[in-house]
Amino acid sequence: MEPSKEYDSLFRQYSDKSQEELERIISSEGDYTELAKKAARDVLNSDRTEYYQKITEQVNKEKAVTQKIEITQNHPLYHDIHQIAGDIRFMRNLIIAGLAICFIFGIIGGFLVF
Repeated sequence: MEPSKEYDSLFRQYSDKSQEELERIISSEGDYTELAKKAARDVLNSDRTEYYQKITEQVNKEKAVTQKIEITQNHPLYHDIHQIAGDIRFMRNLIIAGLAICFIFGIIGGFLVF
């Protein structure tokens, strides 16, 4: 990989890392190449608004999901609705089993008549 492509790749990769991770890369001894350290330094010195926006969006999404789960579970009919759904599934399975048994007995009865 030529240096500019490798640098660009490292820069994009490091753009999603936190400040602590980048500082660890820069201060590490022998674990990273000088090009990697330069990319990490440049990411720290660059405009990180896109990174912070991603973090903010992720936190907001997690809050929204948590709130939705809490609202759903705290709804007074939450458990009743799930009980009704379970009852409906049981009745559906009972009807399907009954139809299958009737079909089988119908076939057996047809053979016995002939």
